This record gives sequence, structure tokens and C-alpha cells, in this order.
Amino acid sequence: MKQASTERSDPYARVFGSRYSKGCMPQSSLSKPVAAQSSPPDLVLVWDLDETLVTFHSLINGSFAAGAPLQVQEATLELGKRWEHAALDLLDTHFFYDELDGHNVEHIDDAGISRTGEGPNPIRQDGRAGSVAATWASVQQRYQQGIATLARQGQMELWVHLYNDTDTLTRGWLRHAAQLLQDCTAAASAAPEAAATSAGAELPASRRVANILVSAGQLVATLAKLLLFRLDRFFPIQNIYSSAVHGKQECFSRIRQQFQHSAKFYAIGDSDEELWAAESQGWPFVQINTSESSWRSLQAQAISDPRQAASCVFQHPLAHLTSAILLSEYQL
Repeated sequence: MKQASTERSDPYARVFGSRYSKGCMPQSSLSKPVAAQSSPPDLVLVWDLDETLVTFHSLINGSFAAGAPLQVQEATLELGKRWEHAALDLLDTHFFYDELDGHNVEHIDDAGISRTGEGPNPIRQDGRAGSVAATWASVQQRYQQGIATLARQGQMELWVHLYNDTDTLTRGWLRHAAQLLQDCTAAASAAPEAAATSAGAELPASRRVANILVSAGQLVATLAKLLLFRLDRFFPIQNIYSSAVHGKQECFSRIRQQFQHSAKFYAIGDSDEELWAAESQGWPFVQINTSESSWRSLQAQAISDPRQAASCVFQHPLAHLTSAILLSEYQL
């Protein structure tokens, strides 16, 4: 029987991983690239997850509400416990975490899944036996089917309450993130048509935007969190990476290779690791401002000058970040 690892003994670390420490650059690897799309997007937005699109770690450790009234701090910690329980339960019940422990992959293409579901790596039917690749195939299938198919009786209502309670405490953070993802795609698609109308020139009817997610957590944990936070509709499984394997610099390099014919890239995150990775590729970086407590950032007025001293680095609290700001350098 396999001895539990240190990470496995700590439920939080086991599921969600940890960032590389500041000042430590991740090493590159020789992982295989993902096949490029036949029709590449014009704009690739590379998103971080925690404390960028969602509040998660800062709820669990309470840092989100630092400096807030005591009742807000207590409510924050309670929400963190509920999120941790929900994610662990979903992983253990539906995403085969015990069997995938020690088998994290950077991208689903690294899992060895048969494209047909036949042959050496069939999609497993029983939830117990089967190869690691077959287990990953089942995880992929369940992610693509959506969270409603996984909920036990009464569980969906609990997840809805958890989402709504979090969105209320964070003053709309979750809904704003979802709207931002939707608006970026809509703005990019609509802009060429508007430009053609005003200039009288023939331009493409639409421009394609690809939303890519690079999470510091394990891939299977990231998939579970995307379902719970209702962001799976924006991120097909082929557009999701785990930097827990080789770090974000390697993931960003791989994304550039995947979308090598795309015109423009942007990275959006909250940490130095994402900044370093973006700089290594020459990409503009939009930094979600968490230098003070997130609670205090939500009280602040929109900053008058979004451009900070660092070249190509823009700092905003998420609540102040809009598609117009994000796409301004793309001239949409």
C-alpha cells in the first residue's frame, strides 16, 4: 500500500498546491506541445485563477478580509471552510483524487487518453478499476458534462448558496469575473464590424479570442474549482494548464507554441510568477492589485492612471478591470 505523501496528508496543500516562492524561477521542461488550432485566434488571454478570477486562498487563510470588521473576518473564514469542503468532496467523490494522487499532468494531452475512447485507454465505466489514462478520460468526460450531472440530491442548492454568499461578501467579484470573460470575447468580435462601418473598409466579420487558464493548483483540482465557480463555460479542457508540474514560465512557453500564429497575447494574474512568465514571452501583463487587503481594495475608487511605472504592466483591483481597459492595447 502506497505511503501517503506529505502533500496528501495536508488536505489544503494536497488539492490546491502552492506557488513557487518569490525569487525562484521555475525550470523549463520538454513536455510536448498541444496541437495548434486550424484557425488561430487573433487574441489569446492567459488568465490566472486564484485571487484573479476567483477568491479562494484568501478566503481560506482569511487574508481577504484583513482590516475588515470582525464579523466580516469571521464570515470570510467560514466561507473558506465551506469552499475547501466543497472542493475536497467533489474531488473525492467524482474526480478520483486518490487514484490520481502522484499523477498530476500539466495539460490533459499529457494524460495519454485515447481520442476514440477505445483501445488501450478506454473510458472507465466503474469508477474504481482502470489505468491512469482511463481515469483521466473519465475526469475529462465529467468536466465536459458539467456540474449539474454530478450533484447529489440537495447538493446543487448548497453550491448555489455558497457561490452567492461568496459573491455577496466579495461585492460581486465572481460575477464581475464571469462578465469580464464574456465581455472580452464580445468586444473583440464586435470591434472589426464597427471599424468597417466607420472607415468603410472591408475587415473580417469577427476576431477570435481564446481564454486560456494557467492555475497553480493540480489539474484535477483546477477542473473541480472551475465547475464550482461556474467558469467551465469559458474554459474548454484543452485551454486549461496546471503550473504545479513545471511552473508558469513553462506553461506560457507552451501556450505560445500552441498559438504561435496568433497576433497578440495578454497575461492576467496577481503574482510575481505570472509577471516573470509574461516577461519571458514579451507579453503585456495585467496585474490584479492585491497589495493591500482585498477588502480595502473593494472600498477604493478606481485609480486615475491605470498605467504604473513598470513597462507594459497595468495594475487594477479586479472590480475596476473592464474589457475596454484590457483590450485597449489591442486597439479594439
